[in-house]
Amino acid sequence: MEIVFKMHSQASEVTIRLYDYYSLSTPSERFMCSVEIGEQNYRRVIPAVELQDIFQLIRNIPLESTDAGIIKLDGVSYELHLSAEGTSASYRWWQGPGKGWNDLQKIADRFKALGTAISGRYLL
Repeated sequence: MEIVFKMHSQASEVTIRLYDYYSLSTPSERFMCSVEIGEQNYRRVIPAVELQDIFQLIRNIPLESTDAGIIKLDGVSYELHLSAEGTSASYRWWQGPGKGWNDLQKIADRFKALGTAISGRYLL
């Protein structure tokens, strides 16, 4: 499984990746989290039990689409890409998620907190 969360602004781009960290004795019990801020990269192994809130939110993401709106020039845009076992889904939004996508903001907030904790830097 891999989860990729991206934040874009005029000033910077942040990518946070969360993926299975396999070892022979404990598959899928730990995940690697990498945070890329410009050319800097931070990484940490995280026990799966600490990520259960993110996994639960992801399980409940709605599948309906939302109004695409107009092209946005200022502010922050977000992307969430999920992939596991040959399937994938992608979500993109600007500033705040569309109607019915409120859990995406909770996921974004959780990823920003995770990225800040790993990098030691405030993220957007």
